[in-house]
Amino acid sequence: MRLTVLLGCPLALVALEAGSPARGADGIAAQVAVTHAFFDEALVGTRVVGLPRQVHQTTTAIGVSYRLPQTNFVVDGRSGFGRMTGSAEPATELLDSAIGLTWVVPGLAPLGLRTRVGIILPGSYEVLEAESFGVGAGAVEASIAISHPLTEHGLRAMADLGYRLVGEDAPDRLVGSFGVAQRWIGMEAALAYRHDHSLSGHDFGEGSPQGVRRIAGFAEISLGRTLGTATQAHVAVAKAIQGRNKAEKTQVSVVLDHRF
Repeated sequence: MRLTVLLGCPLALVALEAGSPARGADGIAAQVAVTHAFFDEALVGTRVVGLPRQVHQTTTAIGVSYRLPQTNFVVDGRSGFGRMTGSAEPATELLDSAIGLTWVVPGLAPLGLRTRVGIILPGSYEVLEAESFGVGAGAVEASIAISHPLTEHGLRAMADLGYRLVGEDAPDRLVGSFGVAQRWIGMEAALAYRHDHSLSGHDFGEGSPQGVRRIAGFAEISLGRTLGTATQAHVAVAKAIQGRNKAEKTQVSVVLDHRF
């Protein structure tokens, strides 16, 4: 069996929540996220297996959103590229692209609630059991996200849950996260947990690379700061803490949001 590990490139949860275009004024917002991940072990099923060398992955994702004037709807799109080193077949590839529509539900303050539907288009990468940037299949997705203040001093809770109906031989997936964040003097610190869960499939080496059942949980800490009136910057560190058929990786993300 050739051991390969699916490597997704999720943006930092806290950065997305804090800088979400769905929360801002009418107009255009842009986001750039650079993520570096590294690992030298993986789970085959739930068994830890050492890799022959440490693998490094760097991805750059670019997102743009537009909040329709005088409405509660936001149109968004994102794509990017990734580079793998330390693997058997290093290459720079186009990442999956996504297009979506978000509805910011009005009249619920102080609760923040938004729902999103979207489609995912596969990138140009080859799907292996490892070092892939995705599962190489299109998908449709629906999600809901909430946030609520816990105190009058900037502490808040946030969570989201989504379902992805995936094409080809890839299993459908549940994705979600929850966390808390504290704001003060133009800064924000947060702690979160992210989870990505295939609903079916097989272990590495037991069938097609697309059909592998991948389960990944990450603990994440983030620190952000407001720069001027239109820009936010965030740094997040995430560590894989549990799962199945996944890389035992650490990842560092730098995210920059700007509103025009």
